[in-house]
Amino acid sequence: MKRILNIIGIFFLSIIVFTSCQKSPEELNEGSPQTRAAGVTGTYYWYNGEKIYLTPKNDKQFILFKTSDANSLSSLFTASAPGTSKAETSMQKVVLSSHLEPIDENNSLPAEDYSWATISTNDLNAAKSSAIIYSAPYFTLPDGKEAGLSHLFYVKVKSIKDLRTLQQFAEENKVTILGRNGYMRDWYTLSCTNESAGNALDMANIF
Repeated sequence: MKRILNIIGIFFLSIIVFTSCQKSPEELNEGSPQTRAAGVTGTYYWYNGEKIYLTPKNDKQFILFKTSDANSLSSLFTASAPGTSKAETSMQKVVLSSHLEPIDENNSLPAEDYSWATISTNDLNAAKSSAIIYSAPYFTLPDGKEAGLSHLFYVKVKSIKDLRTLQQFAEENKVTILGRNGYMRDWYTLSCTNESAGNALDMANIF
């Protein structure tokens, strides 16, 4: 599939601001999360054609949930994850780019309201809540910074004709195409859940 599609961004959540990634479209914000890992030596992402290896952290997790389900998870937000402040442990709204648009006239942008938070891995394991739509670990980057892994990743198709290939990939791996960038119309934003074949990093590395 690499001949057809180019993966550009995985949505890393840097401890600095919780939403950082490869410097791809403006949808990437410094300080946010991204991906599901498969072993220390096998955990990596691509940047400028180079594999960047990551060291998994086992003590905290990024979680995604519907904002309407926040009350059922409130106990998780009061227990601080290791190395996080109270503000980081509290829930934050998921904000998509204002340039995101439907992929065609038959589709619409997601209407549901989602939030995310950082919690300890122990709390996640103990909660076992169906309200948690997606969870992914934190990593240590090569420069020593800590980053979490969100549910989002970005794909650039080489041609509009390849959109069908992307749609097939999404269907086969239970990934949702949220929309495309209105200014760079070959760029698509995709979203994972715990039902997906892997987290955002796993899915990005398939290409």
